[in-house]
Formats: sequence, C-alpha cells, structure tokens
Amino acid sequence: MKKISKERLAQLLRAEYKLSCLEDSGVALWGLYDVSLNRELRGNISYNNYNKLSDDKITNEYEDI
Repeated sequence: MKKISKERLAQLLRAEYKLSCLEDSGVALWGLYDVSLNRELRGNISYNNYNKLSDDKITNEYEDI
C-alpha cells in the first residue's frame, strides 16, 4: 500500500472523473484518440507505454505504508 497526499488523491479523482465524462461522450470514437494514446506526452513516454509499466515502477516515488 502506498501513502499519498490529500491533494494528490483529489487530483487523481478529478482526472478519473474527467476521463469518465470524456468516455461517456464517445471520446474513443474521435479520429485521433488512438494516435493520442501512442504519442509521447511532453517528451515523456506515451500513455500506452506508460500503461505497460509495473505498479512498482509507476508508484516508486510514493512512500509504502
């Protein structure tokens, strides 16, 4: 289990809610949806490659409790 701040939790919940709204509006049918998931974000890895990382790798900056 990892420990995160209240602010980070709120940020994650907002992002999850925003994604749910977009998905409910049919974002997956948008022409560039798949392209955007394969594009590097701000010089980092793409979402699809990020999604393949282990939970340990993604959460390594958070303290274990």
